[in-house]
Amino acid sequence: MVLDLKRDKKLHVGQLKDGSVERFSFVISQEAWNLKLLASNVTVSLMIVKRGTRIRVKGKLKFKLQLECYRCGEPFTTDNEESFDLLFFVEHPSFYGRSKELTMEDFRVLPYNGDEIDLWQVLRETIILAIPTKPLCKPDCKGLCPICGVNWNLTTCEHQPSSTSE
Repeated sequence: MVLDLKRDKKLHVGQLKDGSVERFSFVISQEAWNLKLLASNVTVSLMIVKRGTRIRVKGKLKFKLQLECYRCGEPFTTDNEESFDLLFFVEHPSFYGRSKELTMEDFRVLPYNGDEIDLWQVLRETIILAIPTKPLCKPDCKGLCPICGVNWNLTTCEHQPSSTSE
């Protein structure tokens, strides 16, 4: 089997035909990821193209995250759709040790050894990189009162600054 993420989480390069375009769509259960913030199963769509020893993997993940608002502390769920486009090439010893200024394109190119590519790690990193550092329940979240702790999205307090300027 070319791709068996359920069994060994690898792409088997040797089973891809040169010039072939393979498409895969499947769902991986929420539990398989072992990520506390993941709030749903993950729908995965992949297109894999082999040209010689280069393998292009273009994909899209759909999933939900359960987050806590950075300002008010309320839990909320987000719908996420994350894409990636990577090029894998056979690792060559001359790749290491050469000095060159990196471009954004270089970050999409990854070496592989042998007959397998660990796609599980790529998929997992795509989810992790989608987690915001300061998640907001809504863009205009008012947050909490720093004095009494009331949630300004739900109610007001005597400490809340007035909206009119004097």
